Amino acid sequence: MLPLLQEHYKLLRLVAKAEATQARGDGYLEGWTLLSHGNLVKAMRSQGGWPPLVRLARGLAEHDLLEFMEGEERVVRLTRKGLDLLSRSPPARFPHPPTTSTLMPSTTKTSPIKIFISHTTSDTQLASKLVKLITTSLHVRKTEIRCTSVPGCKLPSGSQSSQQLVDEIRESPVFIGLLTGDSVNSAYVLFELGARWAVGAKTIPLLGPGADFSLIPGPLKEKHALKTTKRPDILQLISELEADLGVSAESPMAYDDELAELLSHVSGGTPLNQEVQQPPPPATTNDLELDKETFKRLLSLLPAKGSISFIRSNNFAGFSFPLSVLSDLENFYHSCEDPTFEFINPELEKMRSNIFESTGRFLELIATETFPTPIHSNNSVPPEWEETQPKRFHKVVSSIHSSAKEICTQYDQLVKLGRRSLGVSGFN
Repeated sequence: MLPLLQEHYKLLRLVAKAEATQARGDGYLEGWTLLSHGNLVKAMRSQGGWPPLVRLARGLAEHDLLEFMEGEERVVRLTRKGLDLLSRSPPARFPHPPTTSTLMPSTTKTSPIKIFISHTTSDTQLASKLVKLITTSLHVRKTEIRCTSVPGCKLPSGSQSSQQLVDEIRESPVFIGLLTGDSVNSAYVLFELGARWAVGAKTIPLLGPGADFSLIPGPLKEKHALKTTKRPDILQLISELEADLGVSAESPMAYDDELAELLSHVSGGTPLNQEVQQPPPPATTNDLELDKETFKRLLSLLPAKGSISFIRSNNFAGFSFPLSVLSDLENFYHSCEDPTFEFINPELEKMRSNIFESTGRFLELIATETFPTPIHSNNSVPPEWEETQPKRFHKVVSSIHSSAKEICTQYDQLVKLGRRSLGVSGFN
């Protein structure tokens, strides 16, 4: 098997260092083509995601990949021999063979970087606000975050940038891919994502303003992505970072200003749905029918016997519960982003808006103050807090119960008003 591994390394080295003459002599390459930045990205996408070089790098030396990235941008044309070699995937893990120094493993010490944020320079402001939120909400210093455009998180002067970056991409416990319309068109971001994917380590796709799930590069589509425009998603990110890094998070109140600053920034960017300001619709005989349809939709998303029934009677004082029972609330909350999901009747619309806001606060409490239990997909307020942190335990339980009661009260009021004003008997 060793000759095959050496051949893979040879091809990787020849491509990365563009040693076209030797590559042609060995029968691997026909040549190479220099491309502009945009055309390079198009060429990568036309191959179904990551280019062959990145796929070949799985289990190989990622620093060669970055040598290629930081050199001239080129796409190689492989011969049949080269294609055949690429089709024979090497093992996912094996020691680096003793070839040239460019293929030797790094001798640097373990990286102190805990979080690597891959982004493009045009998203520096967003990245900076994300870093500020992370350092405020978690016990993580800027020196433990690599975000190359943000002061305090940049590479140190005099460092061997390509080698240090690839070590940090490979070794950091958490890798966040900040995906926006600009970053998915950046060859550097795509190569960083590819290098992280190659080692099979955890990657968190984080969608910026204007980005939707269709922008996630092919190999990462199977991973759950979070959105910077959604408060519950950002709170979930903080909770995951707390668990992944083994650090303690501050109370949400401690970083509420930084969270609001991030959300304000992304809402001021390109919104996910460009809303055109329209004058209020004129009162017509059709208004009643439209509101009936909205009422049906609301009760379909939030039936009385689903999540509402559960939070109406559940005791959250340290008892575990399946997160799936809250799916109605989550579906309702996210559906409220749809501009067509609103009542024409101002009183009904105010009530719907109140339930939306209360649901957001409730889901925030669940995301930040409950934690996984040994029972699969269940969470709870940690019961041990009642003894170790009694003040926090009673405060959290009281807040969750109050929030749940608020939702149920507002829901009951809306249903009763809807039945009276719309002349319907209910749909659930």
